[in-house]
Amino acid sequence: MDKEKGLLNGKFSFKVLTDGSLVKTKVICIYCKCELSYHRSTSSLKNLIMAKELLLSSPIFPGV
Repeated sequence: MDKEKGLLNGKFSFKVLTDGSLVKTKVICIYCKCELSYHRSTSSLKNLIMAKELLLSSPIFPGV
């Protein structure tokens, strides 16, 4: 897996500092732009994606 391109098939990208360097302990969700800690486990990242998918498929919030 090429971590330079992101995690979980590109759904998360590593945080980039103003000098262009990557912060390997922080990731950004490409959907909601929230910042999460990353310590070699994708469990919390997967949970966020699953919650977003449930929200998007909910009849209460169509098209959110």
